[in-house]
Amino acid sequence: MTTPDRLRASLTGFVAGLAGGLFGVGGGILLVPLLTGFFALTQHQAHGTSLAAIGATAIAGLIVYGTHGHVDWPTAATIGLSSVFFARLGARGAAKVSRSALTRAFAVFLLVVAIRLFWKVPAGEDHALAAGPVRLAVALAVGACVGLLSAFSASGAASSQCRR
Repeated sequence: MTTPDRLRASLTGFVAGLAGGLFGVGGGILLVPLLTGFFALTQHQAHGTSLAAIGATAIAGLIVYGTHGHVDWPTAATIGLSSVFFARLGARGAAKVSRSALTRAFAVFLLVVAIRLFWKVPAGEDHALAAGPVRLAVALAVGACVGLLSAFSASGAASSQCRR
């Protein structure tokens, strides 16, 4: 790896790490397009490289959030286990969808996320779920959606880069 390649890789890592820490994004949405665009990696190489880098980034961010008490561990474990199972199903489904349909689905997903980010719960209103079976069911459902959509997100960002 040449010095300019190392500088580009460091800058890409800086951007992905900063975005991951600040906004919880960096993998399929940001890092895969950067790896295919600036480093001319194949889609498979970009996905593998992104997963390796984001795993390290996630651990670093988790340590900081965890030490400040900003992690609901039981919910994180439930959502995590559910999403791991459903990510495999999402990846299989994404492989069966056309590139253009997948890209459109990804764009709609990003639009829905953007709208939700602007929609805030009024201050002082508590919308937390009660403990017990309802909370568990919602956490499992959220994990299933996250797992399914994560495969489509990474594939959607990647498929938009494939057309270049």
